[in-house]
Amino acid sequence: MVAPCDEVLILGDFNLTSIIWTPIHSSFFRLDLESFMFHAGAVKLLDNSSIATLSQINDEVNENNRSLDLCFVSGHTTAPSICLVPAPLVKDVAHHRPLVIAVEDNVMRDFFNPPAVVSYDFHKADHRSITEVLSNMDWEHILDPVNINSAAETFSHIMVYIIDRHVPKKSVRSDSRIPWMTNALRSLKRCKKAALRSYTKHRTLPLKFHYVRLNNEYKRISRYHFLRYQRGIQRRLRSHPKSFWSYVNEQRKETGFPSSMVFNSESASTQQDICNLFSSKFPSVFDDEQLPVDVVTTAASNDPLANQSLGDIEVNVEVISRAISKLKTLSKHGPDGVPSMILKKNITCLLEPLLQYLYQYQQYLCADQHGFTAGRSTSTNLLCLTSYVTDRMIAGLQTDVIYTELSVAFDKLNHKIAIAKLDRLEVGGNLLDWFRSYLTGRQLVVA
Repeated sequence: MVAPCDEVLILGDFNLTSIIWTPIHSSFFRLDLESFMFHAGAVKLLDNSSIATLSQINDEVNENNRSLDLCFVSGHTTAPSICLVPAPLVKDVAHHRPLVIAVEDNVMRDFFNPPAVVSYDFHKADHRSITEVLSNMDWEHILDPVNINSAAETFSHIMVYIIDRHVPKKSVRSDSRIPWMTNALRSLKRCKKAALRSYTKHRTLPLKFHYVRLNNEYKRISRYHFLRYQRGIQRRLRSHPKSFWSYVNEQRKETGFPSSMVFNSESASTQQDICNLFSSKFPSVFDDEQLPVDVVTTAASNDPLANQSLGDIEVNVEVISRAISKLKTLSKHGPDGVPSMILKKNITCLLEPLLQYLYQYQQYLCADQHGFTAGRSTSTNLLCLTSYVTDRMIAGLQTDVIYTELSVAFDKLNHKIAIAKLDRLEVGGNLLDWFRSYLTGRQLVVA
């Protein structure tokens, strides 16, 4: 059922050769009445599309200069982009060219609990085919050289499409098996069920005694293997303490996510309700106050001027190759759907697209910085403080320590002030542009 506020996209292979389209505005097209030849199917199609306020956006033609595919959209002031599919993703057929349409999706969807999740078996991926496809990509013409967000999105979509074509899928279902189950115990369970069916059907004493014997035997052996499994868990907890939480989640029948949450005296137990609570929590603490320019300037002036600058960052293939080579070879992936295994096995083919929007990290931290620094933590910070206080006590000097706690500090930070402070600290060039792009015009979606 289509609601009045819904946007519609209709695609079809109509093959109405009597229709010729001419551009009007914003990449939309209208019927060329001078070249139009009467056709009953064409008239009916155009009448219905006009009533539904649909507009044609396809201007790609085949080798006979005919537009065979009709792409109707509604509710757009600017037509979605449509172009030929870049080779070699799809075979190029001259008389019927393959098309790809990019439609911006801003619809907020309801989430539900899926019965099963389809994932990819990257260990069985066809890496030879993936390398061949990536090697034939003309990245210079595919990726947007100006809009970095568009280039990153296009690259991600292409990688996900290639993975979907060349990596076998596997269905991941919740594991309801008993962890201490053995083949012998599983076979005994099947015999017990068969004995119960026979007794239920015939109701004789020998069949009853046979079922009771198998049931007691199953309970005894299952109890034995359970105690053995429990002792093994206890031994592993001593040598691998991190496995403790895996065992706890297994006993809770959870996968690491809470089964219920409470916020402002409102409780939630389903995924959708929990997402709604998070959606209510984040705006309540986020501060997006629009400050005047003089207030931002005054706030930034409290920081001392930097004695060195960090502007444009140089990126080259050696930097990217070195960064990818340090990744662990894992089949697990992040939100982009591309695991490190695919990146490492196809590093030579991916250097060109990655070079367009990756940057090199350079050290620009104070020597006393312990947070967000490799090899340092709260432990090293406390060790330095303890050593300093001890030396002062031996020297007979006084030491004053001020402890501060910033509640939801990242949510309270004004983005304009942060950018102004970075600019004052001589962080400029494309690095400052990267920070500004990251903090401007972004939306948070709880999923």
